[in-house]
Amino acid sequence: MAAQRLAQEAMQTNESGDRLNALAKLRRLLSQAKDPPIQEAIDSGIVPLLVKWALTKEATLAMECLWILTNIASGSSEQCSVLLDHDVMECIVHVLRHPVSDEARDQAVWLAANIAGDGPQARNVALAAGCAELFLHWTEAGPTLLQLRTLVWGLANMCRYRNPPPPLDKQLLILPRIVQFILTNKDREILRDALWALCYVTSDSKCPPEVRQICCDDALITHCLALAEGQVPKLCVPVLRLVDSTWKDTWRHSGVAAIVAWAANSSDEILCREACFVASNIAGISTEAVGVLLSAGVMQNIASVLNRIDLGAKIRYEASYAVMNCSGWKNVDLIVALMQIQDLFPGLLLSLRALAGAGCEQAATFFLNCLRTLIPVPPIKTAFVEAMRQHGIYDHLQQTGSGQAAEILSLCAEDARGDAPMGDAEPRDQTLTQAVEDLSHGEGVPNRSVNVVLIGGGGTGKTTTLKSMQGLDFAQERCSTRGGEISALMCEVKQGQLVGFRNVASELISRVDQAVLQRALELQLGCDADAGLDLNNFVEGALSFMAMKMILREDELQLAALRALDPMLGESRSRGDDGMDDGAPGKRGMKDLPISDPSDALSAKLAAASLFRPSAPMPLAADKTAEQLHFSRIESLQQQRQQ
Repeated sequence: MAAQRLAQEAMQTNESGDRLNALAKLRRLLSQAKDPPIQEAIDSGIVPLLVKWALTKEATLAMECLWILTNIASGSSEQCSVLLDHDVMECIVHVLRHPVSDEARDQAVWLAANIAGDGPQARNVALAAGCAELFLHWTEAGPTLLQLRTLVWGLANMCRYRNPPPPLDKQLLILPRIVQFILTNKDREILRDALWALCYVTSDSKCPPEVRQICCDDALITHCLALAEGQVPKLCVPVLRLVDSTWKDTWRHSGVAAIVAWAANSSDEILCREACFVASNIAGISTEAVGVLLSAGVMQNIASVLNRIDLGAKIRYEASYAVMNCSGWKNVDLIVALMQIQDLFPGLLLSLRALAGAGCEQAATFFLNCLRTLIPVPPIKTAFVEAMRQHGIYDHLQQTGSGQAAEILSLCAEDARGDAPMGDAEPRDQTLTQAVEDLSHGEGVPNRSVNVVLIGGGGTGKTTTLKSMQGLDFAQERCSTRGGEISALMCEVKQGQLVGFRNVASELISRVDQAVLQRALELQLGCDADAGLDLNNFVEGALSFMAMKMILREDELQLAALRALDPMLGESRSRGDDGMDDGAPGKRGMKDLPISDPSDALSAKLAAASLFRPSAPMPLAADKTAEQLHFSRIESLQQQRQQ
């Protein structure tokens, strides 16, 4: 009951010296780390008087009152709302506009920042009172480094929370200055809070285009990636979070995949988890995006994460999600590339053996996606199933007996047509001439109506195949060969044609993308026309000719032509869906230092500001802060989530 006794002393005495002494002792009580008696102080009824005394012309008294209010605001939302009920924002704005001393103004800045960090309602109260404008004014008034740290942290809190997000006009007011801090400042504390401000506003799925344009500026992203290259965790985490919340705009940016790859290989669990989350969202964009992740070594490092049993289940869950999204595109090339990652299958086996929270369901979905994709490609599917056997995955699935396990095993046993066990079926491959004949007779159309294009480079038997078809009633003008550049091939292929390679048939082409075709023509056949032209995006029909040619040796090539584009799109997620923390702590209590002279409060308080950062060289004093308590609570929650 010490807090209530001291509050009563301060309220009942008429002597300014006694009141100041009682308030100083109360402030020290509220600065302790373990169970500060915030509610006891509120219950004493002193809050209205603290707000009143904070407006006094007596600088030391105003300073003590604002300091106590700051630590009350660092408590729970219910405790912070008591201050708002007693018009604390009007008090703050008055002090900021007409400060009785520099000390009182700086303390009012801290108090306003704590209130803005309490939640969306309190943040909007601070914004409506004009705190953003006042903070921005003071950032241009030549503040010291420690003062600027507090101001930037307060501005970041005014950008925080997305349900609802800050008013658009306030975001557009604050963000240009935040960007300027990032581009021109070298202080890590300022950079950290400024980066988090960008993360806060872009994390909203309904982020306005004006805001996204500011935050996705090419020069800004380049600078942010350069900051992350310094491999300082306190900067890397918000940079990764910014990349994740803007992945649709930034994933192609040079350096993004490299930073994600480095973070996925980091010993820091928070960085590792962020990298896996970012990779899973990028993998859900397109096959090109997955290719970028593979080229940068991201997926190789994520496979290593799957094998690290020392990591929390949540991190391995995110890694499994990234692998699953890579397989969701049903792209043969990508699956083969994933098969070549040494640690992938052992890591997926660990996920299958783990609880669902560690990625069991995602790992099972990976195998389902891959097997369904590989059904039309028996040689690759056989290799895939053999890899499952070698790593113990097949045996584990047989012992599991779950529905997903049964479906995976069933797919392992299917042949290329998907209707008979492997080994029991007759060969699916047939010559091109036989395919033309079967196609014509089966559909009741004459051979002369079938268009055929033969694909392949020199020496692949295209001319011989043409000659072998002379026995059929086949129009020569409807049969052609094509080799060389991809773009030339694209311009040759037409809807309704039968596509074959090396005397082996495939299927009729069912769709041709005229926009891509036109692009190929614009690039003028040959030269650099192949760059950026993807057969998968051009035509639907049979298997991917380019994929097959990259995967198998030419003498083993059995099927041909162009693969149907039938992706199971990867699943992207927002932060609110997975329970991840929402960034840096929003509230920071004011640390109390042993000062003999109350008039020296500013220097002591500004020194205390640096103590809130773990990297600060200054030693911690005996008293604790409400912020340190907040940090410990966050660390405890993170440990619980990882467990």
